[in-house]
Amino acid sequence: MRSPQQGTNEPDAGLAIDYARLGRITEAQRMLQQLIDKANRGYVAGEQIACVFVALDNHDEAFRWLNRAVDEHSGNVIATHRELRPLYSDSRFPLLLRRMGIDPTKVVGRQTAK
Repeated sequence: MRSPQQGTNEPDAGLAIDYARLGRITEAQRMLQQLIDKANRGYVAGEQIACVFVALDNHDEAFRWLNRAVDEHSGNVIATHRELRPLYSDSRFPLLLRRMGIDPTKVVGRQTAK
């Protein structure tokens, strides 16, 4: 498990994902809320928040944040981010990739073949 950044109280998406995977949902949700609050005051990459929502099995909110990331032109890693693989079978994922100008068969097909 990751450790919080020493000397800061900054929310960390990776730590929130780890908490979710360990079943520490309250901690994951608290850190997620901190990330959202920070995003409302400044900038946090939408795909980071989306990955936490995926770990918490909330795909609707994950797609909301992924669309925000694409709108902000920060979603370049969406196609290769392993945390997002649970979304590959969702019909919204290929649409999101197409919005980015990416051929979904080159992403989803390649990843599911492994």
